[in-house]
Amino acid sequence: MKKLFWVGFGLTLFAAGALGLFGCKGTKQEQAKTEVHDKDDYTCSMHPAVSSDKPGACPVCGMVLEKRSGLFASSAQAAEEKFQLTLPTDKQVLANVATSKAEHRRLERSIVTVGTVEASEQRLYHIPSRVPGRIEKLFVDFTGAYVEKGDPLFVIYSPELVTAQKEYLLHVPKAAGVHFDSSFLLAAKERLLLWGLTPGQIANLESGDTIYTRLTIYSPRSGVVMNRAKLAGSYVVEGETVYDIADLSAVWVWADIYEYEIAGVSAGTPVAVSSPAYPGKKFSGRISFVSPEVSMTTRTIRVRAELENPDLLLKPGMYVDVDIKVQTGKRVLAIPVSAVLQTGNRQIVWVKAGPTVFEPRAVTLGIRGGDWWEVLSGVHEGEEVVSSGGYLLDSEAQFRLGKPAAGHTGHTTPSEHEGH
Repeated sequence: MKKLFWVGFGLTLFAAGALGLFGCKGTKQEQAKTEVHDKDDYTCSMHPAVSSDKPGACPVCGMVLEKRSGLFASSAQAAEEKFQLTLPTDKQVLANVATSKAEHRRLERSIVTVGTVEASEQRLYHIPSRVPGRIEKLFVDFTGAYVEKGDPLFVIYSPELVTAQKEYLLHVPKAAGVHFDSSFLLAAKERLLLWGLTPGQIANLESGDTIYTRLTIYSPRSGVVMNRAKLAGSYVVEGETVYDIADLSAVWVWADIYEYEIAGVSAGTPVAVSSPAYPGKKFSGRISFVSPEVSMTTRTIRVRAELENPDLLLKPGMYVDVDIKVQTGKRVLAIPVSAVLQTGNRQIVWVKAGPTVFEPRAVTLGIRGGDWWEVLSGVHEGEEVVSSGGYLLDSEAQFRLGKPAAGHTGHTTPSEHEGH
C-alpha cells in the first residue's frame, strides 16, 4: 500500500509540474504575442515623419506625441507582399482616384513663421544740439510726427555761439587790401558751420546785418520722430540728443525659425510678408542677416529681412506673417506630397502598374519643397503615382489582405482580386 501511495504521489507531482511548465510557457507565448500586437506607434501631428514606440515629446517642436492610427498599415503589408490591386476604371472615377507622374523639377521650400517689424538701424538718425545752450522753442513737440528734410525742429539760445560770431567778425577784413589772418578766419568760419550756421547765414553775418543770438536747427532727413528727448526750456550740452528720427521707407522684419529649417537660408533669400491689416497685399524683401547662434531656450535662429515700405504701411512693432522661399538649387526627382502615405517608419506610395492595376511601394524621401517631395528611391521618372484616392486603395487593400484569415492561403493574385 505504501509503495502504491508513493508511486501515485510521484505521478501527481510530475503531472502538476508538467502542467505548470507548459502553462507558464503558453502564458509567455501569449504575452509575447500581445506585446507584439499591442505595440503602439506614436507620432507628431506637425511632423508625421517622427515615430516612437512610446509616448513622449516631439524632438523637433516639443509637442506631445499622439498614437498613430492603423490607417495605411495595410499599405505597408501590401508593399512587403508585392501585392497588386485591380480597380476597374469606373470605380476609379467614382473614387476620384487621380495620378501624377514622377518628374524632375526644382523644388522651392517655404518656411512660414511670424515676424516683428522694426525700424531699420541703418535709417535711424540722432538729431543732437551742436552747441551748448537752452532750447527756446520746439517745432515738433510729440513723437510719431512726420518731418521732411529741411523742416525746422527747434530753436536754441547759445552764448557760446554769439561769442564765436563776434570773434569771427573781428577778423573779417573791413576794406580791400587790409591784412588779416586768413588761417584764423577760415578756422572760425569752419566752427560756425559745424555749429549749425548755414553759408547764407554766415554771408549775412559778414555783411553786418545781424548776429544770430538764437539758432534754428533743421531736420537733415525725412522720417518719423521716434523719440523726443528734450522739452522747451531745457538746457543741453554739445552733442546731446534732442530727437531720434527714423526713415520708415524701408524697415526690418525679425523672425525666428527652427534650427532644422536653416538649411538653404542665407543673405539674399527672398521673403514674402503679409499682415491681416492689409488682406491680399504682399510685401517683398530679402534676408539680410542670419544670426550666427541658436537660442538655447527655444532652439531657434533669428533672421532679419529688409523690405521697402514706401507707403509706411508697415509700422514698427507690428506682427506680420513671414514666408521664406528657399530654393533647393538643383532639379530632383519629385512626387506630390499627397501621394505619400505615412506608415510609421516608412513611406508608401501607390504606383499605377497598368490601366486598372496599382501596386504599393516603399520609397525613400529627401527634402520637401511646397507640395512636392524629393524621392530618392522606390519610384522612377515617368511612373504614375496615386496623388488622390490613396485612402480608398488602402481600404480596399485592407479588405482583400484580410481574406486569407477567412480561409485563403498564399499570395493573392490580381485575378483573385477581380473575383471579390
